[in-house]
Amino acid sequence: MKWLILLFPLTAFGAPFLVSDPDPTAQADTCSYINGAGTQVDTPTVAYSCKVDLAGFTAGTHNLQVSFKNLQWGTESAKVPFVFVRPVNGSIGPANMVITK
Repeated sequence: MKWLILLFPLTAFGAPFLVSDPDPTAQADTCSYINGAGTQVDTPTVAYSCKVDLAGFTAGTHNLQVSFKNLQWGTESAKVPFVFVRPVNGSIGPANMVITK
């Protein structure tokens, strides 16, 4: 008796993410961002790219300043602006629906 085993890749689609191109110098070990006038948040790079989980952000407009860092050398790239709007939960559904001919 022969067995056929099929492996299906399972892709986990989580929260929306801000993802950048990789650092062309391949030296960045940290992605840093500031939301408006908030505090700076540092996260490890993923294959020299920024990957910021946006799920925890509140509804409304957010102005991020994103940069690469190399903690060993204490260097930081120029900050790049990124603006996005997270919609309000529970959008209003369709209204005034009718059947037409």
